Amino acid sequence: MAYSQPKNIIRSTKLILLVALVSVALLETACGGALFKVKPVVELPPLAGAVKSASAGGVTVKVAPMLGDEESQELFEANLPLAGVMPLRIELEYESGVPIELKGARFRLRDGEGKDWRLLSPKQAISRILKALWT
Repeated sequence: MAYSQPKNIIRSTKLILLVALVSVALLETACGGALFKVKPVVELPPLAGAVKSASAGGVTVKVAPMLGDEESQELFEANLPLAGVMPLRIELEYESGVPIELKGARFRLRDGEGKDWRLLSPKQAISRILKALWT
């Protein structure tokens, strides 16, 4: 009987190792997939036509709203106007050789009547989009 105890210890150790390996394998397969389907970057043609633009100091700024539902759906996979979000396409054409620091740049949007539009943080925009998707 004295020899049966080490066999039980070896048997229980093998069982514990087997359970641990199976657990690790299950966790690995559960956490291995992508959480979100991310679209690749879309290269858009340069802005043309009826866009608003301004030039100063060798920099030209062009702005155009993306108003179409189809365009919004194609680029962002969501109907942004339905969520109360108006995406703007902004192009900066840099024509001078002097470096410009854009890190602290602020953008303001004012319509033709002089009314300022509020800038949404990325978190606020995502919250509105998700709310519109689930309602």
